[in-house]
Amino acid sequence: MLSPCSLHGAPLAWLHAHGSLTRHLVRVCPGSLRVEVVREGWVRAEVATARRLGVRPGTRLWRREVRLVCGAVPYVHAQTWMTPAGVRALGLGRLGGRPLGHVLFR
Repeated sequence: MLSPCSLHGAPLAWLHAHGSLTRHLVRVCPGSLRVEVVREGWVRAEVATARRLGVRPGTRLWRREVRLVCGAVPYVHAQTWMTPAGVRALGLGRLGGRPLGHVLFR
C-alpha cells in the first residue's frame, strides 16, 4: 500500500504518462482503491474554464469531480469536463463510483 512518503517520484511521472492513472494506482493499492464522487453534473463553462478547454463561454459541459482513495487516504483529486456528445458516446452518465479510466482505457 502507498504511504504519503512514497508519493514523490513515481506518482509525478504517472501524471505525465499516457494511459490510465487509475491503473497505476490499482497496482500499488490492490483491493482498496475506491472512487469518491465529490460532485457530478451539467454546468455552463465560465470564461476561464472555456478558455482552458477551447470552448465558448456558456457552453454546456458535464463535470465530474472525484477523489481516488487508497485505504483511508485520498491520493488524487481530479476533474473531468466533457461535452454532451462525449458523455453520450461513452455512456458517462452511468459511471457512479466506477473510475473513468475503466471506460476510457478498456
